[in-house]
Amino acid sequence: MKEILEDKEYKLGAPFVMTLRTGEGVSLAYPTVEISIPKETDARLILYPLVDLEKREVIQINYRYSIPPITTEEMRGEEREEAIKIALGNESVKEKIEGLRYEIVRTYTVKNLMTGKKYANRVRIHLNGTTICYDVSVNLTKKEVIGIEGLPSC
Repeated sequence: MKEILEDKEYKLGAPFVMTLRTGEGVSLAYPTVEISIPKETDARLILYPLVDLEKREVIQINYRYSIPPITTEEMRGEEREEAIKIALGNESVKEKIEGLRYEIVRTYTVKNLMTGKKYANRVRIHLNGTTICYDVSVNLTKKEVIGIEGLPSC
């Protein structure tokens, strides 16, 4: 656990007992505590280290992600035009669409539904005559592409 938590900000919850069922159907109870590690996008990694008190060691680490609800909002006007300009000006994007017919099918912002915090501005490019699309994430402040995700369909 020390290696996992080293140099990370985290929060501890109250201790509790987690029950696991073996392959033979036997229930075993292990003490644990919820350890929450915040991520960049308001998501959290939740760890549950299961402790064998007799051996005084962690025998298993269960985990899950907690992801806040998100929504999308279409970009408009100058913001939309700037996002498209940044996306189409990127060398990696140019390589993917070079010599091909394409269409900008969507420009949108991904936001936290509860807080309104923006996570990403995206430009969706469809390669005409195919089902392939690329979601290009752009940073409007730094005027750069920060990610390209290939989608099997639009």
